[in-house]
Amino acid sequence: MHKTKALWVSLLITVIVAALGLSFLVFPCSLARAEGRRKAVLIVVDGVSLKDLTENGTPGLRRLSRRGAVGLMNARSAGATSSPNCYLSIGAGARADSGSSGGLAFNTWEIYENEPAGEAYLRQTGIAAPPRGVVNLATANISRRCTRCMHDVYPGALGDAFRRSGLKAGVVGNADLREVFHREASLIAMDSFGRVPYGDVSQFFLKASSTSPGGWRTDYQALLSASLALLEKVDFLVIETGDTARVNAARPLFMDRRVAQERTAAVRRADDFIEKFVARLNLEKTLVIIAVPTPSPEMIKEKNNLTPLFLLGGNVRSGVLTSQTTRHHGIVTNLDIAPTILTYLGAEIPHTMLGRPLSSEPREDPLSYLASLNGQAINKAQIRVPVLTTYVTLIAITLLASTLTLLTRARRKHLRVFQYLLLWLLCVPVTFLLLSFFSHSSIVFPVLFTVLVSASIAGIVWKLSRVAIAPITFVYLLTMLILVGDILAGSPLMQRSILGYCFMIGARYYGIGNEYMGILIGSSIASLTALMDIYGLKRWPIGFAFLVMVFVVGHPALGANVGGTIVAVVGYSVTYLLLSKRRFSAKQALAVALGVFLALAALIFFDLLRASGGSHLARAIVLVQRGGYREALQIIQRKFAMNVKGVRYTVWARALLSTMVIFPILLLRPIGAVKRVSSNYPHLTKGFMGIATAAIAAFVFNDTGAAAAATTIIFAIASLLYIIMEEQVIA
Repeated sequence: MHKTKALWVSLLITVIVAALGLSFLVFPCSLARAEGRRKAVLIVVDGVSLKDLTENGTPGLRRLSRRGAVGLMNARSAGATSSPNCYLSIGAGARADSGSSGGLAFNTWEIYENEPAGEAYLRQTGIAAPPRGVVNLATANISRRCTRCMHDVYPGALGDAFRRSGLKAGVVGNADLREVFHREASLIAMDSFGRVPYGDVSQFFLKASSTSPGGWRTDYQALLSASLALLEKVDFLVIETGDTARVNAARPLFMDRRVAQERTAAVRRADDFIEKFVARLNLEKTLVIIAVPTPSPEMIKEKNNLTPLFLLGGNVRSGVLTSQTTRHHGIVTNLDIAPTILTYLGAEIPHTMLGRPLSSEPREDPLSYLASLNGQAINKAQIRVPVLTTYVTLIAITLLASTLTLLTRARRKHLRVFQYLLLWLLCVPVTFLLLSFFSHSSIVFPVLFTVLVSASIAGIVWKLSRVAIAPITFVYLLTMLILVGDILAGSPLMQRSILGYCFMIGARYYGIGNEYMGILIGSSIASLTALMDIYGLKRWPIGFAFLVMVFVVGHPALGANVGGTIVAVVGYSVTYLLLSKRRFSAKQALAVALGVFLALAALIFFDLLRASGGSHLARAIVLVQRGGYREALQIIQRKFAMNVKGVRYTVWARALLSTMVIFPILLLRPIGAVKRVSSNYPHLTKGFMGIATAAIAAFVFNDTGAAAAATTIIFAIASLLYIIMEEQVIA
């Protein structure tokens, strides 16, 4: 009877966890749907930086930026950082892979390889080309490449949404060289069959220029006239200015001085065209977006994926751009453009689009703010990889060396050295958070700060501790408290931390990332169960703390980590049930599984109610509903492939593999060591089991499973090594 009651209490706690963590997932859409006939225009100035557009004599753009909002747009795609991939990602509303042939678009009547493009299109697809439109002849190849992406990508999703809503799209202009077609702008406006109902991407808009790259430059007078005329026929128009892209294409053959001169001239001509064009529009009923789909070659070299994005008209307030995708002032993504356009024009956002509508927030001197933000992001991206690679490598080496030291029965002083090294490494995650309080422009300061501060924290707890497990308990508790405090404050430290998320990578922009999620779950389980052994705490306050942790990880205004919420439910539930002083039974396992199911069900239910389209999980459910078991199998295959890729390429795989090697060794040698740890620290030992379970769940339920699993399990393996060493030192 008592056992059944405990099981129902545990189940009730799990249900509360799911409800508390996931019941606030409804956010209002940032842009209200429009009524009446409106227009949207996307002007492309490709391959330039924020500095190029604001410091090269561009008075028009500066004036327009004061009338609207400006931001930095993450321009990543599913493949290489190239124009076809980046343009296609905008139109798909998801990171896409076009390959190199995405620019093969033509007016229906244009001659390509000795026949009209419309006839070639009909032969390729069996579909008639639009008589006054544009067709992309690489559509079949693009579709095949996108099916191999690690997530669901539907090329032409924006064009399909227009077609379903009875709206018309158009495209005008190109970035052609003399012998190469660069009409990637069609990838934004086309539907899934590669059609744009209206447009002109022919070479009518080019004029010969002996000094310009490729021998051509855009005839802006012709482009202006054609754009205004075409805008009368369509609801959405893409305009390719072209010249800046030509400069980048010809860059390998030009001297750097000439490249700079030509880019400056190209930007100024585009600036003049944009100001003249916008002056002819009714901005009360027209939304204008000025975008840079692809970073410049110089930006790519310095690992900078943040390109400038301007938004004006359509009642847009002046300031900086943001969206629910990033929830960060000044940072948006290329996936947000299509939902913004659809929302403004009153069309439904497809569930396959991963972005959210753009909005603006007031900010004084937004261009200076963005320049500073861009510099910080570049600096972090350049420092992050070498620092993290070194840190994770040190973890793997120290864990393996510590194990070898135990097996060889090293001297007391050697064991103390490795104990201190373990403690020092465990202090580094919280030191990375403290580092966020300081600005730095090189790798020297972060390295010195991390080494010295971590050593200081480790030294203090080493000297002050009187209980064997007190040092690691204090470090874990400090890590947990600072992480929770940072999340409650809006994650300002994690946003700037080397171990936090990176705006350039664009995997996450808010909440708690997978690395710190694993650290929070691992450190909280280890510290709280250790406190039970040290101070004899009861189980119920630990259970309450676990509830708080799940709330912090799962609440959309806090941690907002779906995979992390599942990991937390699994890890904390298993730990709490094990602390009941009973063997983990099949019924308890069923309770945990049911808790996870309820958490997922709650997440899906509330997420599908969101006007903004739901999360990846909700979209996956919709896709399965429409595609059946085959779609489910494809999702599972892609998930498995993503985790395999993560194991192969993430540096955290080194730490994860080292723990997988060490754990079975410790079960056997030193003989009886693990059994003695279990006897002396029974609650902490059960915490180790909970951490191991959480690590497995982290690997399964997260895209970067290796990183999340490694940062979770390290707290169990490092603690076990530390305690066994302490036992041998005392002996």
